[in-house]
Order: sequence, then structure tokens, then C-alpha cells
Amino acid sequence: ADYDGSLELKATDLQMEAMSSSGKTIDWQGKSVFSLGADNDVHLTLDGSLNTTELAAQLKEPEISFAQKSLTLATKGSVDLGQKTAVQGTASFKSSGFVILEDSSQAPLLTLEQFTIDTIEAPGGETITIKQALADGLEVDIPGNMPLRVTIPSIAMTDIGTEDLTTFKIGELSAESPVVVAIKNNKTLAGLETLHIRNIRAGLDQRVTVDRVNFEELFFLGESAEKKDNICSIAGARLSKIGWSPEKGMTGESLSFADLFCTLIRDKDGNLVLNQELAAMSNPGKSEEKPADKSKVAETSPGTTIRLNQVTLRGESGLHFEDHTLEVPFSSDVAITTLQIKNIDSGNPSEPASVKLIGSVDKRAPLEISGTVAPFTASPAVKMKLKLKNYPLADLSAYTVQSVGVALASGQLKLKSKLKLKDNRLDMNNEIVLKKLETSTISKELAEKLDNQLPIPLDSALSMLRDSEGNITLDVPLQGPLDQLNVGISDILITALSKAIVPAASGYLMYTLGPYGALAWVGMKVGEKMLEIRLPPVVFAPGESAIPDELKDYFDRLAKILQDKPTEDFQLCPKSSAWEYISESEKKTAAEKGPELSDNDRKKLMALGQERAANIKEYLIRNYGIDKDRLLICVTKIETDNSATPRVDIQM
Repeated sequence: ADYDGSLELKATDLQMEAMSSSGKTIDWQGKSVFSLGADNDVHLTLDGSLNTTELAAQLKEPEISFAQKSLTLATKGSVDLGQKTAVQGTASFKSSGFVILEDSSQAPLLTLEQFTIDTIEAPGGETITIKQALADGLEVDIPGNMPLRVTIPSIAMTDIGTEDLTTFKIGELSAESPVVVAIKNNKTLAGLETLHIRNIRAGLDQRVTVDRVNFEELFFLGESAEKKDNICSIAGARLSKIGWSPEKGMTGESLSFADLFCTLIRDKDGNLVLNQELAAMSNPGKSEEKPADKSKVAETSPGTTIRLNQVTLRGESGLHFEDHTLEVPFSSDVAITTLQIKNIDSGNPSEPASVKLIGSVDKRAPLEISGTVAPFTASPAVKMKLKLKNYPLADLSAYTVQSVGVALASGQLKLKSKLKLKDNRLDMNNEIVLKKLETSTISKELAEKLDNQLPIPLDSALSMLRDSEGNITLDVPLQGPLDQLNVGISDILITALSKAIVPAASGYLMYTLGPYGALAWVGMKVGEKMLEIRLPPVVFAPGESAIPDELKDYFDRLAKILQDKPTEDFQLCPKSSAWEYISESEKKTAAEKGPELSDNDRKKLMALGQERAANIKEYLIRNYGIDKDRLLICVTKIETDNSATPRVDIQM
């Protein structure tokens, strides 16, 4: 069948069971030859142009409509379809005003203002090449709880072709200024300056490979890459050696980011600005889905899995955090010099990915995080180690002042943490070293509330815990179901200090007192949250008040404790024995019924006890320069037990 001339159809209308179509005009100008061979081989020759206007098609299931404002195809060549396929000739293509609509929605699902191919070349056989294809004004609407609109002003594809009509390649695809906007409030969710994809290869076997994807100037929750008010910005990103197949899903060699910086802000009500921004873009209650059963591992088909060998970070990257729930807002900056994540594999959920992060906090505190994470299990599993040192404690004062009324005036924090998260249960051990810590009370009411919950006042506790270099070491464990943990600064201080005080005091006394250490006692008063420290007593001969000469070594060690703990007071509590002025024979006679003391004997014993305590106090003041106001003398107690020893007890 040969035709040479023009063919114009107007107001076409085609009705079928599954679809319908219509067109305002369909116009062909030129030559056409169609032939059908004996073996049903088809030969088609075209030399002319096809022009259409106002084309439309409607599918009945699903209810989707397509519309094309205009289309022009100019071609000169031939196509052979049969035992061998051959294409030869040249062509060009241009369309405008393409729209896809879902009949239940008034807004288009997709619009494309214009699509142009200047030259299509086919030298013969199965080879087809296209130097360049351009798409302008692409908009795609994505429905859901957070309806989004993706806008791409221009897309260019170069070096498009095939050599066998089963595999196809695109040398480079670039998109300029793509933007994702929330339809609900017309706010920008994300955007980037340019997107470049190199060497795309796809086949009829459903396998796709890409050499490289480059992103430049990405931003998240902001207006443009130029502005600094974005939640996140990335100067560049590169995804290398990507592939997809139905059997293996998506695979990639590496994903690297350059100059990634994010800002997290907590407002006065405790809400993250990020969450509020996302909530404002969403339609709450749009769909009511049943919560997933976390005990069951989700079944995934191989084609939906993701495997990525490594993710890395380069350049100047970091995180800025602000907390405005405090009266004095807290802010901090984390600079990240190294971030490496290896072996991400959603197809093997039980195999964790390794993570390593090296950076610094506020330009002075080295930070290191390493471990593994399994994000694709039913309940994510994490094993991490964290190290932080030289962090200024004063920077945390905004939290401590508000929770316990005490400012951290100076000092540095050193932290080592081991974290394990499995089956939604957290098991975390923290070794905290407070170096050269100094505090000051800002809110007396809050500070007193804390003191009432500690075995001894905070200042005394810190003094007790300081080592010879002025440092304090605390072990702070955190354990329990993750969704039930609600731990504040005061909880950590009370638990950690209460746990540490007794062993710290015991160890210190054993070391300082040497051979006398075994006689010291440290513990909690029965029925009270109060610490009691009893040092070895000073024992006197009956009726004597002079300090025994052999106790000089003990007093040297006792003075060392007083000098090491300059803020602590010591009680000197004399204990007189009711038997001190009774002979041994009288003592045996009165042992069964107890001593009978006259008022005069009681006065003598009370005075003797006071004299002994006063002699100890005067000895420590004279020989070691101890402040007299730190040595507090108790009322003398007379003990009637048969084995009572005359002494002065010393309590810290």
C-alpha cells in the first residue's frame, strides 16, 4: 500500500471496552509505503511529518486520563519487522502540554510542558542513536499522608542509543534545580542545584546499571541552597556503580557526601522544629493503618532490597544543636571529620553495618563513635562505643542550673560509653570523669532539694569523690525498655553520686590511713539516706587525757585527710567508760548489776571526755594548722558496758 499526499482527521472519537480516545486534529503530510511479505515480514517506509492537536485518552481501570496538547513527528526512513529487524533513516520529535490526570483528583498527577528530540539517526540494522533529548517543565504530584509536588524546570539527556533494540543507554542525564514542595502548605521540603547521572544502561531483562550519580547543592527544609536557614544542606553527593535487578534489588559501590551540615532546634515546648515542619506538611489521619507487629520480620522481595558497600563523608561537615527549653538556651556544634558506614544490606537484616565517626564538639572536645547498627531488623539493633574528652563542663550549666540549681563553673568532661540496643531494650554503661570540677549554687531551693536526696550534701559528695588530682570518676548505667526510659540530670546525679560515695570514701580512707584503714568504717545510716564515716578512734588509758605518744603516725594521717578535704567538718565525740575510776576488784563485784555512779563521778567522766576531745583538737590545730571551726566536739557519752573502752570517736 503506497500513499503520497496529505491525510487530515478532525474531531476523532474512539470508544472501546477498556479505554476511549479523542483528538482535535491528526494530520499527515508526505509519503508512506506499507508492505506485508509472505512470511508476514513487515516493511514500512515513511517520508513526511505527523502533527496532532488536543489528543486525549481515558483508561477505565484504573481511572486515569492522558492529554497531549500538540505533537510533531518528522521522519524519513524505513523499518523492517520480521526475522530480522532493521531501522534506517532520520527523524525528529516534539511534543507540548502532556498531562496525566487521575479522574478522582482535579490536580494533574504529571505535567510536561515540552519534550524535544532534534535528531534520531538509524544507520541500518538495530542501531539507533539520539544525540540529545530535552524535557522542560516537568511536574509530578505524589499523593499520600504528605502530598508532594516534584518540579524539574529542565532535563537534558545526551548520547542515547541502542545497538540491538533490547539494551539501551543514556550517556548523561542532567536535571537543573529540582524542587520538592509540600502541596498542603506550599513549603519546600527539599531541592538541589543540579543532578547528573552518567552512563545509564537498561535492558528488556529488567536490569539497570549506572556508573555514577552526582548531586550538587542539596538542601532540606529551606528555600534555596544559598540560604543558611535550611535544616540540612549538602554541597555535593556522589553515588557510584549502581545496579538494579529483580533478583538482587539495588546495589551500589559507594555513597559519599561533601560538606554536610544539619541544624536541630528544640523549641521552648520541647518540640523539634524539624518534626513541626514535617507535621505542617502532612495530613493527619489521612489513612488509618494498623500498627505493624514489631515481633515479625517484614518479608521483602529481592527486587526491593538495598545493598551499599560504604557511605563516607568528606569536607567540612557537622551538626548544630539548640535547646530553647532552658531559661538560658543551650547550643553546641559537632564538627565531623570522618564518617564511614560499611556493608549496608537490607536483604540480610541480621548482618549489621559498621559505623565509625571521628569529630569534635565545640572545636575543643575530640569525639569518636564506633560500632555496628542493624537498621533493617524488626527492632533495630545497635552496639556502639563513644569517647569524648576535654568537653568544658561549664557549657552544661544551662541543664544543671535548671534541674538541680547548681552551675558547673569550670572543669572538663571525659566520657566513655558502651551502648547496646536490642529488642527495644537499652543497656548502656557510662564512665564519666569530671576533671577539676568546680560548682556554684544558683538556685538555693533546687540545690537543697538535691542535697536532701543525697547521702551527704553535693559539695561534700564531690569533695569526697575527688582524687589526689582533683578529678571525679563516676559509673552511670542506663538500662531498661527504650520507650519507658525517662531520665533527667537530677536522676543521673543522685544515682551516680549515691552509688559512688561509699566505695570512694572507703578506698580513700584505706589508702590514706594505711595500717589504721581497717579500723575505719563507711556506710549508710540505717533507715536514712545519710552517709556515715567513722575514723579509727583515739583510745586513752582509764582516767588519762593526755594523747599517747605512739599515735603520732595516726595523727599525721588524720591531718592529711583534713588537709585533703578542706570543706569537710569533723566531729570529735568522747566516750568515757563508767569503770574508769573503779578498781578491778570493784569492777568484778559490780559487773553483774552494773556500776552505780554518783553525780560527782558522772561530772568527772563528762569533764574527762571533754578534756580528751579538747586535747585532740588543740593538737591538730597546733601541729597541722587545722581550722578550729572544722573540729566540732560532741557531748560526752558515758558507756556502762563491761568492755567499754575510753576513747574519742572521730566522724567525718
